[in-house]
Amino acid sequence: ENTCFSFLIQSEKNMLGYIYIPSFYSNLEGSSSNLSNDLAIELNHLKRQGVKGIIIDLQNNGGGSIYEAIKVSGSFIDVGPLAVVQNNLMEQNTLKDFNRGLLYDGPMVVLVNGYSASASELFAAILKDYNRALILGQQTFGKATMQSLFPLNDREETDMVKVTIEKFFGITGDSHQKYGVLPDITTPALFSTLYGSEKKLPNALGKDSISVNTRFEKYSHFDYSPIIEKAQKRIRESGHYQQISSINKIIDIKFGQNKEVLLTFEGVYEDVTRGTEMFKEWSDFYENTFPMQIKILDKDLQKLEYDPFLQTLFTQRQKDIDTNPDIFEAIHLLDDLITK
Repeated sequence: ENTCFSFLIQSEKNMLGYIYIPSFYSNLEGSSSNLSNDLAIELNHLKRQGVKGIIIDLQNNGGGSIYEAIKVSGSFIDVGPLAVVQNNLMEQNTLKDFNRGLLYDGPMVVLVNGYSASASELFAAILKDYNRALILGQQTFGKATMQSLFPLNDREETDMVKVTIEKFFGITGDSHQKYGVLPDITTPALFSTLYGSEKKLPNALGKDSISVNTRFEKYSHFDYSPIIEKAQKRIRESGHYQQISSINKIIDIKFGQNKEVLLTFEGVYEDVTRGTEMFKEWSDFYENTFPMQIKILDKDLQKLEYDPFLQTLFTQRQKDIDTNPDIFEAIHLLDDLITK
């Protein structure tokens, strides 16, 4: 379940590719494969199907291997510096894409949310710095630091301490630490006011900028402002997004402020019941679907034929896509990018 997967999505105008990346996994960290290798396979299959644009979904991606994030970023950028890390001695190390060429050079939309953290934020920030893709969704978690585990005892490694050793900066010198990556196009998300984030942690390191000695050429100098404004207009006029914003206001009132509950059985029961009913109503809202034509790739259809587990898994994956308004908006956004 923790490997990337893809689908074909037929829009009104174009055949599009959708790739979900659950984490930036690596066989160095115990996985049976690398994300960069698996992603290359998915991209090749999608290109053979003639897709005109690709959605990379990083929503709920908590991170993983930074080096996989660098390799995957290099799949969409020709060559050059990608990020800078700095330690407590203010020593800088530039992380580069050393491999010339791209696995995919077409239009891209990257989806993020408040649970996109660490390596997934780094990937989104790199593509944003290079003007390689439009970022859609909600502000990311805000973790731009690297940690290492050290044993507390030289003779045993049963007790460990996790120490922050480096901070990440973009090739522009800016950091997304604490406040996350701000999407090009922000959408409302159900329960987003209850998301955790780095800035809510009491000991979080602050956001800062550094002077970097990196030179890079943006992938594109195209001005996306008209396309972004068109998307923002669609979002403002969307009944689904309007309903999300209304529900979030109720959540703020219900859960974001101190309230008094009568400490009797009846008082507590009434409060819990009212909350349960509200969440049930909002959970039903999660089940709303959008008109998307989702197709399984031929390579996956062959695997599904005799594997009931995979059949169940892909059915759930299709449902997750069908009920995600950000994916529906990303389809419209890609159509606009393709015809720009």
